[in-house]
Amino acid sequence: MTKTSDHLDMTTAPLRIASVRLQVRDLKVVSAFYQSVLGLSVIAADDRRVTLGTGGAVLLELVGDSALAARDRRQAGLFHTAFLMPSRGTCPAGWHM
Repeated sequence: MTKTSDHLDMTTAPLRIASVRLQVRDLKVVSAFYQSVLGLSVIAADDRRVTLGTGGAVLLELVGDSALAARDRRQAGLFHTAFLMPSRGTCPAGWHM
């Protein structure tokens, strides 16, 4: 049984995912989404890869591959990745969360 005082203190959490790597067909579009919606900054970039994060910490690596097949809507895929951010912004026009 948990008590009201039992909670997870993020500063002492023993578990942390270092970063997430996603393969994407349209590197520019997906990178722009994470930059404009979540406010992630480009840490490194080249023609095939963009590394995004905040405060120098890498959170997301996007690997572009235009040959990737469109996903079959009947198959499971990545539906959620959560990043704990210092503040919550609003979604820019044209982006849907």
